[in-house]
Amino acid sequence: MAKNKGTHGRGKEPTEEPDEFVQRVTSLGDIIQPHIKKMVIIGGLVMAGLIAWKVMDWRNEKKATKATTAFVTAMKIVDAPVIGEDDPPLPEGPITPLTYPTAEARQSAGLAALEKLQSEHGDVALSKLGLLSEARLLLDAGKYDEALADFQKFSKSSAPEPLRMAALEGAAYSLEAKAMANEDAAARQAGLETALQAFANLQPAEGGPMRDYSLYHQGRLLVAMGKIPEGIAKFRQVLTELPDSPLKLTIEARLANLDPGGSEKDSE
Repeated sequence: MAKNKGTHGRGKEPTEEPDEFVQRVTSLGDIIQPHIKKMVIIGGLVMAGLIAWKVMDWRNEKKATKATTAFVTAMKIVDAPVIGEDDPPLPEGPITPLTYPTAEARQSAGLAALEKLQSEHGDVALSKLGLLSEARLLLDAGKYDEALADFQKFSKSSAPEPLRMAALEGAAYSLEAKAMANEDAAARQAGLETALQAFANLQPAEGGPMRDYSLYHQGRLLVAMGKIPEGIAKFRQVLTELPDSPLKLTIEARLANLDPGGSEKDSE
């Protein structure tokens, strides 16, 4: 679940090459899209949760077959590739793959399928996994409050801890995106403070799961808020507490830009 590493030149002042979250943004993609792909709510982790979470509860239910079909259908839509007019077609095969001409079309179809899953099969445990994908699509669509509600609802469920923590991370992302979309500077700063606390709550315990991500997110938000020394301290805290974190290279790249002389000073 590594984050954007970025490439920053050494020796530059922070003000010359600001953190991407400091810059004025006009769309959700500018704010958060580089991180969405790495969120632990997608891919294999969701499928692992599907196997682990209450599988014995739903497999024998009369509604299980229909719920499973609805879930699989929704996931196929969510994961379908976007093939525009200028994109090369997919290789031909025995089965025509599901595709969409635009991300917006896929987003609308995915939300409709997931909403149907919840409305028609909400009493089947399997359907609750769809909340994570629904929340992600709502976040992509700029529906921050709705995404936040879904993430928070799932985080309080009886799902496995990795999935619940993924939802907590998603909730914090929703708060961050909502803040960055606010044109009022004071309101934006207040919103970032709320998001900062949400990322801190992701894992406050040293040695706990996703501790490095909690500290990393706090660091980049502090930088985005103009609190660069505090942000640097959070980044360095990750390297101290978790020197083998998969975020190590990402953090070192950020530090090289924010505090070019820091590494040399530490080695003296």
